[in-house]
Amino acid sequence: MKRQKVDAWLVGVAPGESLVEYLAGGPANGESLDASDSPGSRHPADLQVQVGLRGLDADRRIAPYSNLCAVLTSRRLLIANLGGAWGARPKDLLQEAPRGGFLCEWWINDVSEAPSAAYFNAVFRFRDGAWAALGCATKLLGRTVAAAADAERFVAALGADGTQIDWRPTGS
Repeated sequence: MKRQKVDAWLVGVAPGESLVEYLAGGPANGESLDASDSPGSRHPADLQVQVGLRGLDADRRIAPYSNLCAVLTSRRLLIANLGGAWGARPKDLLQEAPRGGFLCEWWINDVSEAPSAAYFNAVFRFRDGAWAALGCATKLLGRTVAAAADAERFVAALGADGTQIDWRPTGS
């Protein structure tokens, strides 16, 4: 997704705010939320496994079957679904929170499913109990893709609103 499309969308939904960073991704890697449509590994690094471990209310999940875009401004986070017939762009504003009013837990999944793929995974938790999850491929078929740099910039922009989690089991 091109930055210009995010900038143009932001003018309509958050006049006067400027884009800091954004990240687009899908709702699943390592299986669907209920594991009904994939014979995946159920590895601890899979997005849906980590979602399950958090005990989040499935009814409060924001657009569980949609690709999402997380947009950071200096003042807030906006979660939008994606649309666009000619290239992805943010579509509908689904959730927003001021900086300090949400937490993004993120991690890199570079060990499950396909060994030649890696994913940046994030779970966004809001004070009202709503939450969103997205994963974006950062490496496919052994090659680093553009989303890897997008994810790095997004994490840097999160600051205190983000925390990296360690999905690896402690001691055995």
